[in-house]
Amino acid sequence: MRSVSFARVALRSASLVFVVSLGGCRTVGGTGGGARSTVAPVAMGGPKTRVASHLDNGVGVVVEENHAAPVVAVQVWVAAGAADDPPALAGSAHLFEHLVFRGTRRRPPGAAAREIEAAGGTLGAWTGLDETVYHVALAAPSLELGLEVLADALTGPTFDPAEVERARRLVLDELAHDAASPARAASEAL
Repeated sequence: MRSVSFARVALRSASLVFVVSLGGCRTVGGTGGGARSTVAPVAMGGPKTRVASHLDNGVGVVVEENHAAPVVAVQVWVAAGAADDPPALAGSAHLFEHLVFRGTRRRPPGAAAREIEAAGGTLGAWTGLDETVYHVALAAPSLELGLEVLADALTGPTFDPAEVERARRLVLDELAHDAASPARAASEAL
């Protein structure tokens, strides 16, 4: 499968899980080495298929096929999050999450989001305690664009000083907003 071979070349870290949810694609399998499994048909879209395997470099690849809609969703799960930040660098996973799409060696700041939005898709990320997830969702014919944008962002961020400062201020504003939220305070206390 094209996305599996692309992932083998572009994503070289053993701490990643690469997830592709396909719609409109009729075959799953390819060079990933995983076993094909089919589950019962669903009301919309016919049978669902899920294939999971690991590339030689340790990257986990999960491909799920569901024909309910002609869209693809790609997620890259990095096995590091806020709980992995060293005490002296608290917040660095969150800051890094904000910086990944703010310019690469091939794309200036904002270009990745503009390309995905021009294809009718969405691009984003979130940081949890144990993971950071980068994702794109767009029309099935644009799968290659989504894979290329994610791979570029994760393998070639430039960390432009002006963008680092903008992202730092944004993260601090988010933290201040969360600190002022009674719901967030209750959640943290719990």
